[in-house]
This record gives sequence, C-alpha cells and structure tokens, in this order.
Amino acid sequence: MENTKTRAEHIEAWKLSGLNRKEYALSAGLKYGTFKEWVYNRNKSSKRIEWKPIQIQEDESEDPKSFFELRLGGKWKFEINLRIRL
Repeated sequence: MENTKTRAEHIEAWKLSGLNRKEYALSAGLKYGTFKEWVYNRNKSSKRIEWKPIQIQEDESEDPKSFFELRLGGKWKFEINLRIRL
C-alpha cells in the first residue's frame, strides 16, 4: 500500500496516537531514522521567532495613560511609565 500522508500529517497522527516515535514509524511503514529526522526538523523550525507588525495609536481621551503597554502573544504584558517632567 502506498503511503500518501505528508510529513506534517504523519507528525500530527503520531502526536494523537499515543505511541512513541519508533512505534509509530513501524506501524506507519516508515523508516524510524527518517521519521525521527522529520520530527526533529519540525521542532527546530517551530522555535523560530515570528515577528508581527504592531500598531501605535494615540490616546485621545481627556485622561491619557501615563504608561506604555506592550503585550506579547497574549502571555506577557509590559508596562513602562512614561511620565516626563520638564
């Protein structure tokens, strides 16, 4: 039987299978070394930093914020106090 799954499909199927990499490779008719390399390369490439554009908006309310807020990926929030006295 010809294997028609892509590398990504095999990796996703392996994650859902509950099997270790060697068990999955054998059950899917793949060489273990090849499958192990696919998983390694996928993990290596997914660790790259993804840069996204940001938008800066001026606060036009009567009580402007006195800090700069930066949110990263929904997990991290940085606030920097911007009060400047001349």
